[in-house]
Amino acid sequence: GAALIAIVAALVVVFSGMLASPKGKVEKAFQKSFAAFAQAGEKMEMPDLEKLVQDQKYSQSLALGLNSINSMLVGYDMSALEGLGLRMDVDMDSPDRKMEAEMTAYWAADDLLSFQMLADGSELYFSIPQFMGGELYGLDTKTMGDDLADMTGDESVRGLSFDLFELIAAVSPADPKELEAAVKKANKALMASAEVERTGSETLSVNGKDTKTSVFHMTIPEDALADYVDEMAEALSAAMDYDKMYRDAMKSMGMSKSDIDYIMSEMGDMDVYGALGDAMQQMVKIVGDLELDVYLSNGYVSAVMWEDKIVGSKVEAALYLGGGKEYVDDISLELKSEGQKIVLESSGDHGAKSGVFTDETTIRGPFRTISSDYRYDPKGGKDNFSWEIEIQGLGSLDMEGNLNASKDSLELHLDDISVKAMGMEVVSFQMDYDIGPCKGVDPAPKSARMITEMSEAQLMEVGYEIEANTERWAEEMEAMFMNRLPRELFWDLMYGGYYY
Repeated sequence: GAALIAIVAALVVVFSGMLASPKGKVEKAFQKSFAAFAQAGEKMEMPDLEKLVQDQKYSQSLALGLNSINSMLVGYDMSALEGLGLRMDVDMDSPDRKMEAEMTAYWAADDLLSFQMLADGSELYFSIPQFMGGELYGLDTKTMGDDLADMTGDESVRGLSFDLFELIAAVSPADPKELEAAVKKANKALMASAEVERTGSETLSVNGKDTKTSVFHMTIPEDALADYVDEMAEALSAAMDYDKMYRDAMKSMGMSKSDIDYIMSEMGDMDVYGALGDAMQQMVKIVGDLELDVYLSNGYVSAVMWEDKIVGSKVEAALYLGGGKEYVDDISLELKSEGQKIVLESSGDHGAKSGVFTDETTIRGPFRTISSDYRYDPKGGKDNFSWEIEIQGLGSLDMEGNLNASKDSLELHLDDISVKAMGMEVVSFQMDYDIGPCKGVDPAPKSARMITEMSEAQLMEVGYEIEANTERWAEEMEAMFMNRLPRELFWDLMYGGYYY
Protein backbone atom coordinates (compact mmCIF):
# COMPACT_ATOMS: atom_id res chain seq x y z
CA GLY A 1 0.00 0.00 0.00
CA ALA A 2 2.83 2.41 0.83
CA ALA A 3 4.58 1.60 -2.44
CA LEU A 4 1.32 2.17 -4.31
CA ILE A 5 0.93 5.62 -2.78
CA ALA A 6 4.49 6.48 -3.79
CA ILE A 7 4.11 5.44 -7.42
CA VAL A 8 0.61 6.92 -7.93
CA ALA A 9 1.50 10.22 -6.31
CA ALA A 10 4.50 10.57 -8.60
CA LEU A 11 2.56 9.78 -11.76
CA VAL A 12 -0.35 12.22 -11.27
CA VAL A 13 1.78 15.35 -11.68
CA VAL A 14 1.07 15.22 -15.42
CA PHE A 15 -2.18 17.05 -14.78
CA SER A 16 -0.90 19.89 -12.59
CA GLY A 17 -0.29 22.63 -15.20
CA MET A 18 2.55 24.31 -13.27
CA LEU A 19 5.66 25.21 -15.28
CA ALA A 20 8.13 26.51 -12.65
CA SER A 21 11.70 25.18 -12.71
CA PRO A 22 12.88 22.62 -11.54
CA LYS A 23 9.35 21.53 -10.77
CA GLY A 24 8.39 22.52 -14.30
CA LYS A 25 11.08 20.26 -15.80
CA VAL A 26 9.79 17.29 -13.86
CA GLU A 27 6.21 18.08 -14.78
CA LYS A 28 7.01 18.48 -18.46
CA ALA A 29 8.82 15.14 -18.41
CA PHE A 30 5.76 13.44 -16.91
CA GLN A 31 3.56 15.10 -19.51
CA LYS A 32 5.82 13.91 -22.31
CA SER A 33 5.95 10.39 -20.87
CA PHE A 34 2.19 10.12 -20.45
CA ALA A 35 1.65 11.49 -23.95
CA ALA A 36 3.97 8.80 -25.37
CA PHE A 37 2.02 5.99 -23.74
CA ALA A 38 -1.32 7.58 -24.69
CA GLN A 39 -0.29 7.87 -28.34
CA ALA A 40 0.89 4.25 -28.37
CA GLY A 41 -2.52 3.14 -27.11
CA GLU A 42 -4.35 5.30 -29.64
CA LYS A 43 -2.68 3.39 -32.48
CA MET A 44 -4.74 0.36 -31.50
CA GLU A 45 -7.77 2.33 -32.76
CA MET A 46 -10.06 0.95 -30.10
CA PRO A 47 -13.64 2.32 -30.14
CA ASP A 48 -15.01 4.67 -27.52
CA LEU A 49 -17.13 1.99 -25.85
CA GLU A 50 -17.58 4.17 -22.79
CA LYS A 51 -19.51 6.71 -24.87
CA LEU A 52 -21.72 3.97 -26.37
CA VAL A 53 -22.64 2.66 -22.95
CA GLN A 54 -22.99 6.16 -21.49
CA ASP A 55 -25.44 7.12 -24.26
CA GLN A 56 -27.32 3.85 -23.65
CA LYS A 57 -27.74 3.28 -27.37
CA TYR A 58 -25.93 0.14 -28.48
CA SER A 59 -26.25 -3.46 -29.62
CA GLN A 60 -24.11 -6.20 -28.15
CA SER A 61 -24.01 -9.97 -28.28
CA LEU A 62 -22.06 -12.67 -26.49
CA ALA A 63 -21.87 -16.38 -27.29
CA LEU A 64 -19.84 -18.87 -25.29
CA GLY A 65 -19.68 -22.49 -26.49
CA LEU A 66 -17.93 -25.63 -25.29
CA ASN A 67 -15.36 -27.10 -27.68
CA SER A 68 -14.09 -30.02 -25.62
CA ILE A 69 -13.49 -31.48 -22.16
CA ASN A 70 -10.59 -33.79 -21.38
CA SER A 71 -12.37 -37.10 -20.83
CA MET A 72 -9.29 -38.67 -19.22
CA LEU A 73 -9.52 -36.27 -16.28
CA VAL A 74 -13.16 -37.05 -15.43
CA GLY A 75 -13.39 -40.75 -16.27
CA TYR A 76 -16.21 -40.40 -18.83
CA ASP A 77 -16.40 -39.82 -22.55
CA MET A 78 -17.34 -36.11 -22.50
CA SER A 79 -17.25 -35.56 -26.26
CA ALA A 80 -21.06 -35.61 -26.44
CA LEU A 81 -21.18 -32.34 -24.46
CA GLU A 82 -19.34 -30.48 -27.20
CA GLY A 83 -21.51 -27.70 -28.61
CA LEU A 84 -23.20 -26.77 -25.33
CA GLY A 85 -23.32 -23.03 -24.97
CA LEU A 86 -25.01 -19.79 -23.97
CA ARG A 87 -25.91 -16.88 -26.23
CA MET A 88 -27.03 -13.39 -25.18
CA ASP A 89 -28.15 -10.45 -27.36
CA VAL A 90 -29.16 -6.95 -26.30
CA ASP A 91 -30.37 -4.01 -28.40
CA MET A 92 -30.64 -0.88 -26.24
CA ASP A 93 -32.07 2.44 -27.38
CA SER A 94 -32.70 4.28 -24.14
CA PRO A 95 -33.22 7.75 -25.74
CA ASP A 96 -36.15 6.28 -27.75
CA ARG A 97 -37.18 4.15 -24.73
CA LYS A 98 -36.85 0.81 -26.52
CA MET A 99 -34.96 -2.35 -25.64
CA GLU A 100 -34.84 -5.95 -26.80
CA ALA A 101 -32.94 -8.76 -25.06
CA GLU A 102 -32.69 -12.52 -25.48
CA MET A 103 -30.72 -15.21 -23.67
CA THR A 104 -30.57 -18.77 -25.04
CA ALA A 105 -28.95 -21.98 -23.86
CA TYR A 106 -28.15 -24.22 -26.81
CA TRP A 107 -26.62 -27.56 -27.72
CA ALA A 108 -25.15 -27.67 -31.22
CA ALA A 109 -28.00 -26.61 -33.56
CA ASP A 110 -30.76 -27.07 -30.95
CA ASP A 111 -32.02 -24.34 -28.62
CA LEU A 112 -32.59 -25.80 -25.14
CA LEU A 113 -34.19 -22.85 -23.36
CA SER A 114 -34.70 -19.18 -24.25
CA PHE A 115 -35.84 -16.06 -22.47
CA GLN A 116 -36.96 -13.01 -24.44
CA MET A 117 -37.78 -9.50 -23.25
CA LEU A 118 -38.96 -6.44 -25.17
CA ALA A 119 -39.51 -2.96 -23.72
CA ASP A 120 -41.35 -0.15 -25.48
CA GLY A 121 -41.84 2.86 -23.26
CA SER A 122 -43.61 1.68 -20.13
CA GLU A 123 -44.80 -1.53 -21.80
CA LEU A 124 -42.73 -4.60 -20.98
CA TYR A 125 -43.14 -7.88 -22.89
CA PHE A 126 -41.57 -11.24 -22.13
CA SER A 127 -41.63 -14.82 -23.33
CA ILE A 128 -40.07 -18.23 -22.74
CA PRO A 129 -40.92 -19.82 -26.12
CA GLN A 130 -40.50 -23.41 -24.91
CA PHE A 131 -43.03 -22.81 -22.10
CA MET A 132 -45.30 -20.22 -23.68
CA GLY A 133 -45.62 -21.67 -27.16
CA GLY A 134 -44.02 -18.67 -28.82
CA GLU A 135 -46.57 -16.23 -27.36
CA LEU A 136 -45.39 -12.81 -26.12
CA TYR A 137 -47.05 -11.50 -22.94
CA GLY A 138 -46.82 -7.97 -21.60
CA LEU A 139 -47.89 -5.43 -19.00
CA ASP A 140 -47.72 -1.69 -18.48
CA THR A 141 -45.19 -1.19 -15.71
CA LYS A 142 -46.47 2.32 -14.91
CA THR A 143 -49.98 1.11 -14.13
CA MET A 144 -49.04 -2.43 -13.10
CA GLY A 145 -50.06 -2.14 -9.45
CA ASP A 146 -53.43 -0.51 -10.19
CA ASP A 147 -54.18 -3.00 -12.98
CA LEU A 148 -53.42 -5.98 -10.74
CA ALA A 149 -55.46 -4.50 -7.88
CA ASP A 150 -58.44 -4.09 -10.22
CA MET A 151 -57.99 -7.66 -11.53
CA THR A 152 -57.55 -9.43 -8.20
CA GLY A 153 -59.10 -7.09 -5.64
CA ASP A 154 -55.81 -7.05 -3.70
CA GLU A 155 -55.38 -3.40 -2.71
CA SER A 156 -51.92 -4.04 -1.23
CA VAL A 157 -50.37 -3.89 -4.71
CA ARG A 158 -52.12 -0.71 -5.79
CA GLY A 159 -49.63 2.02 -6.67
CA LEU A 160 -46.84 -0.46 -7.39
CA SER A 161 -45.04 0.61 -10.56
CA PHE A 162 -41.69 1.19 -12.17
CA ASP A 163 -40.20 2.53 -15.39
CA LEU A 164 -37.48 0.32 -16.86
CA PHE A 165 -35.64 3.19 -18.55
CA GLU A 166 -35.76 5.37 -15.44
CA LEU A 167 -34.39 2.35 -13.58
CA ILE A 168 -31.55 1.96 -16.09
CA ALA A 169 -30.73 5.65 -15.81
CA ALA A 170 -30.73 5.39 -12.02
CA VAL A 171 -28.16 2.58 -11.93
CA SER A 172 -25.93 4.07 -14.63
CA PRO A 173 -22.60 5.56 -13.48
CA ALA A 174 -22.08 9.31 -13.48
CA ASP A 175 -20.66 11.20 -16.43
CA PRO A 176 -16.96 10.21 -16.65
CA LYS A 177 -16.08 13.79 -17.62
CA GLU A 178 -17.12 14.95 -14.14
CA LEU A 179 -14.84 12.35 -12.57
CA GLU A 180 -11.99 13.33 -14.89
CA ALA A 181 -12.38 17.01 -13.97
CA ALA A 182 -12.37 16.18 -10.25
CA VAL A 183 -9.26 14.02 -10.62
CA LYS A 184 -7.42 16.74 -12.57
CA LYS A 185 -8.28 19.26 -9.85
CA ALA A 186 -6.96 16.95 -7.12
CA ASN A 187 -3.80 16.22 -9.11
CA LYS A 188 -3.14 19.91 -9.68
CA ALA A 189 -3.47 20.64 -5.97
CA LEU A 190 -1.12 17.77 -5.12
CA MET A 191 1.57 18.99 -7.51
CA ALA A 192 1.21 22.57 -6.26
CA SER A 193 2.14 21.35 -2.77
CA ALA A 194 5.23 19.44 -3.97
CA GLU A 195 8.76 20.73 -3.52
CA VAL A 196 11.30 19.78 -6.20
CA GLU A 197 15.06 20.31 -6.33
CA ARG A 198 17.75 19.04 -8.65
CA THR A 199 20.31 16.88 -6.88
CA GLY A 200 22.72 16.04 -9.70
CA SER A 201 23.31 13.60 -12.56
CA GLU A 202 23.67 9.83 -12.68
CA THR A 203 24.18 7.05 -15.20
CA LEU A 204 21.39 4.61 -14.40
CA SER A 205 20.68 1.12 -15.72
CA VAL A 206 17.17 1.42 -17.16
CA ASN A 207 15.74 -1.92 -18.27
CA GLY A 208 19.19 -3.18 -19.19
CA LYS A 209 20.55 -0.02 -20.85
CA ASP A 210 22.93 2.49 -19.25
CA THR A 211 21.16 5.85 -19.39
CA LYS A 212 22.48 9.31 -18.47
CA THR A 213 19.88 11.01 -16.28
CA SER A 214 19.25 14.24 -14.39
CA VAL A 215 18.14 13.51 -10.82
CA PHE A 216 15.45 15.48 -8.98
CA HIS A 217 14.22 15.03 -5.42
CA MET A 218 10.50 15.57 -4.86
CA THR A 219 8.82 16.01 -1.49
CA ILE A 220 5.03 15.85 -1.07
CA PRO A 221 3.84 16.83 2.45
CA GLU A 222 1.72 14.42 4.46
CA ASP A 223 -1.13 16.96 4.73
CA ALA A 224 -1.25 17.32 0.94
CA LEU A 225 -1.36 13.53 0.53
CA ALA A 226 -4.17 13.28 3.07
CA ASP A 227 -6.16 15.99 1.24
CA TYR A 228 -5.52 14.22 -2.06
CA VAL A 229 -6.83 10.89 -0.75
CA ASP A 230 -9.96 12.63 0.58
CA GLU A 231 -10.61 14.40 -2.73
CA MET A 232 -10.08 11.22 -4.76
CA ALA A 233 -12.37 9.19 -2.50
CA GLU A 234 -15.02 11.92 -2.72
CA ALA A 235 -14.74 12.07 -6.52
CA LEU A 236 -15.03 8.29 -6.89
CA SER A 237 -17.89 8.10 -4.42
CA ALA A 238 -19.75 10.80 -6.36
CA ALA A 239 -19.17 8.95 -9.64
CA MET A 240 -20.38 5.65 -8.20
CA ASP A 241 -22.76 6.75 -5.44
CA TYR A 242 -24.31 3.37 -4.68
CA ASP A 243 -26.55 4.77 -1.94
CA LYS A 244 -28.09 7.30 -4.34
CA MET A 245 -28.17 4.70 -7.13
CA TYR A 246 -30.22 2.22 -5.13
CA ARG A 247 -32.45 4.90 -3.66
CA ASP A 248 -33.23 6.27 -7.14
CA ALA A 249 -33.88 2.75 -8.42
CA MET A 250 -36.35 1.96 -5.63
CA LYS A 251 -37.96 5.38 -5.96
CA SER A 252 -38.55 4.70 -9.67
CA MET A 253 -40.38 1.53 -8.59
CA GLY A 254 -42.87 3.57 -6.58
CA MET A 255 -41.56 2.59 -3.14
CA SER A 256 -42.23 4.96 -0.25
CA LYS A 257 -39.42 6.89 1.44
CA SER A 258 -39.90 5.01 4.70
CA ASP A 259 -39.57 1.65 2.95
CA ILE A 260 -36.49 2.84 1.07
CA ASP A 261 -34.90 4.15 4.28
CA TYR A 262 -35.55 0.82 6.01
CA ILE A 263 -34.04 -1.24 3.17
CA MET A 264 -30.98 1.00 2.90
CA SER A 265 -30.42 0.85 6.67
CA GLU A 266 -30.44 -2.94 6.44
CA MET A 267 -27.97 -2.87 3.54
CA GLY A 268 -25.49 -0.85 5.58
CA ASP A 269 -22.83 1.58 4.38
CA MET A 270 -22.62 1.54 0.58
CA ASP A 271 -19.72 3.98 0.28
CA VAL A 272 -17.06 1.54 -0.96
CA TYR A 273 -14.62 4.25 -2.00
CA GLY A 274 -15.08 6.10 1.27
CA ALA A 275 -14.00 2.96 3.14
CA LEU A 276 -11.03 2.59 0.78
CA GLY A 277 -10.14 6.22 1.40
CA ASP A 278 -10.14 5.62 5.18
CA ALA A 279 -7.73 2.71 4.71
CA MET A 280 -5.45 4.83 2.50
CA GLN A 281 -5.49 7.61 5.09
CA GLN A 282 -4.09 5.18 7.64
CA MET A 283 -1.31 4.36 5.20
CA VAL A 284 -0.61 8.06 4.62
CA LYS A 285 -0.11 8.51 8.38
CA ILE A 286 2.41 5.66 8.34
CA VAL A 287 4.28 7.02 5.30
CA GLY A 288 4.29 10.67 6.37
CA ASP A 289 5.91 13.09 3.93
CA LEU A 290 6.53 11.34 0.61
CA GLU A 291 10.13 11.55 -0.59
CA LEU A 292 10.72 10.58 -4.25
CA ASP A 293 13.73 10.56 -6.54
CA VAL A 294 12.82 11.25 -10.18
CA TYR A 295 15.27 10.52 -13.01
CA LEU A 296 14.87 12.33 -16.35
CA SER A 297 16.50 11.58 -19.70
CA ASN A 298 15.89 13.27 -23.08
CA GLY A 299 12.84 15.01 -21.64
CA TYR A 300 11.24 11.74 -20.46
CA VAL A 301 10.88 10.16 -17.04
CA SER A 302 13.30 7.23 -16.94
CA ALA A 303 12.78 6.17 -13.32
CA VAL A 304 10.94 7.01 -10.10
CA MET A 305 12.32 5.63 -6.83
CA TRP A 306 11.08 5.62 -3.26
CA GLU A 307 12.32 4.06 -0.06
CA ASP A 308 11.26 4.41 3.56
CA LYS A 309 11.00 2.54 6.82
CA ILE A 310 7.47 1.30 7.39
CA VAL A 311 6.63 -0.19 10.80
CA GLY A 312 10.30 -0.99 11.33
CA SER A 313 10.85 -2.57 7.90
CA LYS A 314 12.72 -0.99 5.01
CA VAL A 315 10.52 -0.80 1.90
CA GLU A 316 11.74 0.16 -1.58
CA ALA A 317 9.91 0.76 -4.86
CA ALA A 318 11.37 1.58 -8.26
CA LEU A 319 9.62 2.20 -11.58
CA TYR A 320 11.72 2.15 -14.78
CA LEU A 321 10.46 3.44 -18.13
CA GLY A 322 12.24 3.14 -21.49
CA GLY A 323 15.66 1.70 -22.18
CA GLY A 324 14.86 0.05 -25.52
CA LYS A 325 14.70 1.44 -29.04
CA GLU A 326 11.24 2.92 -28.37
CA TYR A 327 10.51 4.61 -25.05
CA VAL A 328 7.12 2.92 -24.53
CA ASP A 329 8.40 -0.60 -25.22
CA ASP A 330 10.10 -1.34 -21.89
CA ILE A 331 8.61 -1.03 -18.40
CA SER A 332 9.64 -2.60 -15.10
CA LEU A 333 8.60 -2.25 -11.47
CA GLU A 334 10.55 -3.54 -8.46
CA LEU A 335 9.26 -3.81 -4.90
CA LYS A 336 11.56 -4.89 -2.03
CA SER A 337 10.96 -5.49 1.66
CA GLU A 338 12.52 -7.70 4.34
CA GLY A 339 14.65 -9.60 1.84
CA GLN A 340 11.64 -10.29 -0.41
CA LYS A 341 11.51 -8.94 -3.94
CA ILE A 342 8.70 -8.67 -6.48
CA VAL A 343 9.59 -7.73 -10.05
CA LEU A 344 7.28 -6.91 -12.95
CA GLU A 345 8.91 -6.67 -16.38
CA SER A 346 7.15 -5.77 -19.61
CA SER A 347 8.65 -5.55 -23.09
CA GLY A 348 7.48 -5.78 -26.68
CA ASP A 349 6.28 -3.54 -29.47
CA HIS A 350 3.83 -1.50 -27.37
CA GLY A 351 3.53 1.23 -29.99
CA ALA A 352 3.13 -1.14 -32.95
CA LYS A 353 6.08 0.35 -34.83
CA SER A 354 6.24 -2.93 -36.76
CA GLY A 355 2.49 -2.76 -37.37
CA VAL A 356 1.79 -5.43 -34.74
CA PHE A 357 1.16 -4.84 -31.04
CA THR A 358 3.10 -7.27 -28.85
CA ASP A 359 3.72 -7.50 -25.12
CA GLU A 360 5.58 -9.97 -22.96
CA THR A 361 5.10 -9.46 -19.23
CA THR A 362 6.41 -11.49 -16.30
CA ILE A 363 5.83 -11.12 -12.57
CA ARG A 364 8.39 -12.84 -10.33
CA GLY A 365 8.58 -12.98 -6.57
CA PRO A 366 8.18 -15.32 -3.59
CA PHE A 367 5.51 -17.16 -5.57
CA ARG A 368 5.16 -18.96 -8.88
CA THR A 369 6.13 -16.80 -11.85
CA ILE A 370 3.19 -15.34 -13.79
CA SER A 371 3.73 -14.58 -17.46
CA SER A 372 1.63 -12.98 -20.19
CA ASP A 373 2.29 -13.09 -23.94
CA TYR A 374 0.01 -10.85 -26.06
CA ARG A 375 -0.12 -10.24 -29.83
CA TYR A 376 -2.55 -8.17 -31.93
CA ASP A 377 -2.21 -7.36 -35.62
CA PRO A 378 -4.85 -4.68 -36.48
CA LYS A 379 -4.42 -5.23 -40.22
CA GLY A 380 -4.07 -8.99 -40.05
CA GLY A 381 -6.67 -11.38 -41.32
CA LYS A 382 -7.74 -14.57 -39.57
CA ASP A 383 -6.16 -15.29 -36.18
CA ASN A 384 -4.78 -11.76 -35.76
CA PHE A 385 -5.12 -11.95 -31.95
CA SER A 386 -3.55 -14.24 -29.36
CA TRP A 387 -2.98 -14.05 -25.62
CA GLU A 388 -1.44 -16.59 -23.27
CA ILE A 389 -1.43 -16.19 -19.48
CA GLU A 390 0.59 -18.79 -17.57
CA ILE A 391 1.31 -19.59 -13.92
CA GLN A 392 4.56 -21.49 -13.84
CA GLY A 393 4.14 -25.17 -13.04
CA LEU A 394 0.36 -24.93 -12.65
CA GLY A 395 -1.32 -24.11 -15.92
CA SER A 396 -2.28 -21.53 -18.47
CA LEU A 397 -5.13 -19.79 -20.26
CA ASP A 398 -4.56 -19.59 -24.03
CA MET A 399 -6.72 -17.53 -26.40
CA GLU A 400 -6.57 -17.34 -30.19
CA GLY A 401 -8.88 -15.71 -32.68
CA ASN A 402 -9.74 -12.53 -34.48
CA LEU A 403 -10.16 -8.98 -33.16
CA ASN A 404 -11.63 -6.25 -35.37
CA ALA A 405 -12.13 -2.70 -34.13
CA SER A 406 -13.46 0.44 -35.74
CA LYS A 407 -14.35 3.91 -34.52
CA ASP A 408 -17.54 2.80 -32.80
CA SER A 409 -17.61 -1.02 -32.81
CA LEU A 410 -15.65 -4.02 -31.60
CA GLU A 411 -15.78 -7.64 -32.73
CA LEU A 412 -13.89 -10.37 -30.89
CA HIS A 413 -14.09 -13.95 -32.16
CA LEU A 414 -12.02 -16.46 -30.22
CA ASP A 415 -12.04 -19.88 -31.87
CA ASP A 416 -10.05 -21.48 -29.09
CA ILE A 417 -9.90 -20.58 -25.38
CA SER A 418 -7.97 -23.37 -23.71
CA VAL A 419 -7.50 -23.97 -20.00
CA LYS A 420 -4.45 -26.12 -19.39
CA ALA A 421 -3.07 -27.72 -16.22
CA MET A 422 0.23 -29.54 -15.85
CA GLY A 423 0.72 -29.44 -19.60
CA MET A 424 -2.68 -31.03 -20.39
CA GLU A 425 -5.71 -29.28 -21.86
CA VAL A 426 -8.58 -29.47 -19.37
CA VAL A 427 -11.33 -27.67 -21.26
CA SER A 428 -11.68 -25.60 -24.42
CA PHE A 429 -14.25 -22.96 -25.34
CA GLN A 430 -15.05 -20.62 -28.19
CA MET A 431 -16.39 -17.10 -27.68
CA ASP A 432 -17.89 -14.40 -29.89
CA TYR A 433 -18.47 -10.86 -28.64
CA ASP A 434 -19.74 -7.85 -30.59
CA ILE A 435 -20.67 -4.32 -29.55
CA GLY A 436 -21.57 -1.30 -31.65
CA PRO A 437 -24.27 1.29 -32.36
CA CYS A 438 -27.85 0.13 -31.85
CA LYS A 439 -29.10 -1.83 -34.86
CA GLY A 440 -32.72 -1.01 -34.03
CA VAL A 441 -35.42 -2.60 -31.90
CA ASP A 442 -38.32 -4.45 -33.49
CA PRO A 443 -41.77 -3.34 -32.29
CA ALA A 444 -43.92 -5.75 -30.32
CA PRO A 445 -45.95 -7.98 -32.66
CA LYS A 446 -49.68 -7.30 -32.87
CA SER A 447 -50.31 -10.78 -31.48
CA ALA A 448 -48.65 -9.84 -28.15
CA ARG A 449 -51.09 -10.21 -25.25
CA MET A 450 -51.32 -7.76 -22.34
CA ILE A 451 -51.76 -9.70 -19.10
CA THR A 452 -53.65 -6.87 -17.42
CA GLU A 453 -56.27 -6.93 -20.22
CA MET A 454 -56.99 -10.67 -19.86
CA SER A 455 -59.89 -12.14 -17.94
CA GLU A 456 -59.40 -14.56 -15.06
CA ALA A 457 -60.51 -17.44 -17.30
CA GLN A 458 -58.00 -16.46 -19.96
CA LEU A 459 -55.24 -16.28 -17.37
CA MET A 460 -56.09 -19.75 -16.08
CA GLU A 461 -56.07 -21.10 -19.63
CA VAL A 462 -52.60 -19.59 -20.18
CA GLY A 463 -51.43 -21.17 -16.93
CA TYR A 464 -52.63 -24.62 -18.05
CA GLU A 465 -50.89 -24.18 -21.42
CA ILE A 466 -47.62 -23.20 -19.75
CA GLU A 467 -47.83 -26.18 -17.40
CA ALA A 468 -48.43 -28.59 -20.29
CA ASN A 469 -45.65 -27.04 -22.38
CA THR A 470 -43.23 -27.23 -19.45
CA GLU A 471 -43.93 -30.93 -18.90
CA ARG A 472 -43.51 -31.62 -22.61
CA TRP A 473 -40.24 -29.66 -22.68
CA ALA A 474 -38.86 -31.58 -19.68
CA GLU A 475 -39.63 -34.89 -21.39
CA GLU A 476 -38.00 -33.73 -24.63
CA MET A 477 -34.87 -32.57 -22.79
CA GLU A 478 -34.58 -35.85 -20.90
CA ALA A 479 -34.93 -37.81 -24.15
CA MET A 480 -32.35 -35.59 -25.88
CA PHE A 481 -29.78 -36.00 -23.12
CA MET A 482 -30.44 -39.73 -22.89
CA ASN A 483 -29.88 -40.17 -26.63
CA ARG A 484 -26.75 -38.01 -26.84
CA LEU A 485 -24.90 -38.91 -23.63
CA PRO A 486 -23.26 -42.16 -22.53
CA ARG A 487 -25.56 -44.00 -20.14
CA GLU A 488 -23.37 -43.62 -17.03
CA LEU A 489 -22.76 -39.93 -17.68
CA PHE A 490 -26.47 -39.32 -18.26
CA TRP A 491 -27.48 -40.85 -14.93
CA ASP A 492 -24.69 -39.06 -13.07
CA LEU A 493 -25.67 -35.68 -14.50
CA MET A 494 -29.42 -36.11 -14.19
CA TYR A 495 -29.83 -38.17 -11.03
CA GLY A 496 -26.51 -38.09 -9.22
CA GLY A 497 -25.53 -41.59 -10.33
CA TYR A 498 -28.68 -43.31 -8.95
CA TYR A 499 -30.34 -45.54 -11.53
CA TYR A 500 -32.03 -48.91 -11.72
